[in-house]
Amino acid sequence: MGFDPYLAYYHSIDYGRASLASDLNPNEGVYLRREALKRYFVEYEGMLNREFIRQETEENTTFQKCFRLQTERLASCIQNTIPYIPFELGI
Repeated sequence: MGFDPYLAYYHSIDYGRASLASDLNPNEGVYLRREALKRYFVEYEGMLNREFIRQETEENTTFQKCFRLQTERLASCIQNTIPYIPFELGI
């Protein structure tokens, strides 16, 4: 199950534009030089795979697993009109 990146909640459909990505970052965006972008992706990948204990379940998990779960919850909310349960980091 996945979301179509060309359909969004806040931005209208525009040919060739991934409107869902625009919903996630409605501002002008951030531009990085090639080396900075490479470093960013290395750090981001590390953050996605770093384990932590999720308060909701008290189990070890990663942000990558949490992102997948939240995507599934949002899809279920849309399809079944059940309340959406947000992820709370608990900092």
